[in-house]
Amino acid sequence: MNWFAYYSYISGIGWKIMDLMPPFVRYVIFKILLKKTGRHFFVDYGSYLRNMGKISFGNGVYVNRCCRFFGSYHVADAEIILGNNVVIGPYVTFFSAGHDYHSLSLPDTAKTISVGNNVWIGGGATILPGVTIGEGAVVGASSVVTSNVEPYTVVAGNPAKVINQRVLSSLKKS
Repeated sequence: MNWFAYYSYISGIGWKIMDLMPPFVRYVIFKILLKKTGRHFFVDYGSYLRNMGKISFGNGVYVNRCCRFFGSYHVADAEIILGNNVVIGPYVTFFSAGHDYHSLSLPDTAKTISVGNNVWIGGGATILPGVTIGEGAVVGASSVVTSNVEPYTVVAGNPAKVINQRVLSSLKKS
């Protein structure tokens, strides 16, 4: 058995224990283990974050139920970075690591994923290595984001393509 099998076993037990802890305890643990955290973030139950030292959250980040963050272990400068006021729907997956399929040995590869401020990622979306999602963008549910998303655009599909521009309206108080 190799070290990764032990890591997976211990990690699995750790996440089961995390799901039993009250929110304030989870918050403190995430503050300690994540690379960087802002204020007022929340990671819902059932979520999984691998290699937390490579994941950063800004202020007001909300990670919905059962999201998955796969940070790179082998590539030092590959991270997952979420800006401020990012809302992530349930079952969203971030893959900053992968394998080079050009080689039969499938060596590890990884690139940073960067999500700008005020972004909404719909449920079930998948974000692949090296993607930058610009400020104010919206990613539709179940989309697979394979390339960068420009600020204030709405993308959807597999692979995700621009379907609209995000135009912000002024809310009038009555």
